[in-house]
Amino acid sequence: MSIETVTVIGGTGVLGRHIVTALLAAPTPYSVQVTTRSPPASISPPLPSSPRLKITQLATYTLPALTAALQGQHCVISAIGVSGMLTQLTIIDACVAAGVRRFVSGEFGYGRENDGIEELRKPRDVKRRVTEYAAAKGAVGGVTWSAVAPGVFIDFALQRFPYALGMYPDEQRAVLIDHGAAPFTGTTLRGIAQACVGICAHPAETADRMVRVRSVRCTQLELLRAYESVVSGGKEWDVAHMTAGELIARGREKREKGEGGAMLDLVAGQLLMVGRGGSVVCGEGAEGGVEGDNELLGVVEEPLEEIVKRVLAGDVYA
Repeated sequence: MSIETVTVIGGTGVLGRHIVTALLAAPTPYSVQVTTRSPPASISPPLPSSPRLKITQLATYTLPALTAALQGQHCVISAIGVSGMLTQLTIIDACVAAGVRRFVSGEFGYGRENDGIEELRKPRDVKRRVTEYAAAKGAVGGVTWSAVAPGVFIDFALQRFPYALGMYPDEQRAVLIDHGAAPFTGTTLRGIAQACVGICAHPAETADRMVRVRSVRCTQLELLRAYESVVSGGKEWDVAHMTAGELIARGREKREKGEGGAMLDLVAGQLLMVGRGGSVVCGEGAEGGVEGDNELLGVVEEPLEEIVKRVLAGDVYA
């Protein structure tokens, strides 16, 4: 099975744009379709200009509309985000009806084994439901599925929410959780996009399974040292300390009061908790000793300081 035509649903979003750009830059000359509810002229910033890119406007993501749009497509990559996660059930039905060969789920998390704290189980249950639905449909309809587990969107998180990872670069201070000792993995937006390209290039090796990738493996303390090096020439920052339990408790209190930032506290508390496990997607320290799929998919590990430099330069969304 070869893949030559690819549709990216959610291709105008932050991650979707990177996927579209990576597909158009790949050695294989993929024909790429982006579906959007917005008029193509209103997409801002515009997507890359290419004769191999087609933008299809759909008023609604109904089964008939999607089935018509997906005719002749070999692969569908979903990048529609958490809020539209269950829409993927209809997308899967449309893939089956249109004869699509591969569906790439918009999972983009830590993998289904990592259930985590109670408040974060619901979105993982939804992701599990999507991949299980794809597997069931594939058993009778011929479509295969893949999902990507990249861990933290590391550059996106540091650009948008550095404080969630305890970094306050403008103030040159940090808050370490459990002494900053818990290892975790993350992947840049470009790395995640490359993983999607790799799935298209290696459909047989990636069929009906989760692929696991990473751009970096580090601790929060190592992240702090990278920021100190880049921002202040190695000068140590002021550091405060919290336990992961305290951070999770704060998130739950915010949630009960309807205050903002609750989910970030809960996610960070789970990610940075020493001894919990599951924050390392692949490689050393991963559950079950999973080595990961970097080499197969062409995802490269990046120096942590280089990621920090790119974040501080604003070069994340490019």
